[in-house]
Amino acid sequence: SFTQVPLIKNGQPIKLETTNAHNRVYDFFTLNGKLYAYHRFNDGKTSTFDIYLYDGEKFVYYSDLFTKMEIDRNTYSHINQKVEFGGKQFIAMGNFYVTEDMKTAKKIELKPNMDVLDLRVIDNKLYVLCNEKIEKNGEEEFRVSVWFSTTGNIGSFRQMFFYNYPVRALSFTYGNGAFYFGMGYGIKAQKAYAQNGMVLKVEARV
Repeated sequence: SFTQVPLIKNGQPIKLETTNAHNRVYDFFTLNGKLYAYHRFNDGKTSTFDIYLYDGEKFVYYSDLFTKMEIDRNTYSHINQKVEFGGKQFIAMGNFYVTEDMKTAKKIELKPNMDVLDLRVIDNKLYVLCNEKIEKNGEEEFRVSVWFSTTGNIGSFRQMFFYNYPVRALSFTYGNGAFYFGMGYGIKAQKAYAQNGMVLKVEARV
């Protein structure tokens, strides 16, 4: 009973059967009651990072939003997290962006040389997980911090708390008066770092 929903660009359905290419919808977004799909194509010669808008029957090309956005080299995924908050879409991809129309985006700079890897909306506030690489006693470690905003406006984010740890925090969540952090570098570093895959708990009420 499933029906394939086409993606339409320049009046024609795009061909998803292309071999030897990254050619698929990687993610979906909702913003102000509208549904968007993020389609990525790369065959080694041509690359597109397109947004399509759903009209009730099909996804129609809408913008090249992600072509204009930079992925931080330290992040492990094209889009780590995205949330809708205050009528805006916030996107964490190492770098931190906000868009109001899915056509143009503004970069949010919380602090120089800091990666943004996860986002959560808790009690009508937007919380942001950040990692900053530092050096202590000749060893590399990370300054993990949580920032928040009640409006999402650029310049309104404030740091809630931070801690240092040998590996970065890739994800976080909140419950019962505490934040929980998923620590690590990723699958490839599983044997190299004993802390990879640990969950840390920090008691801090929102």
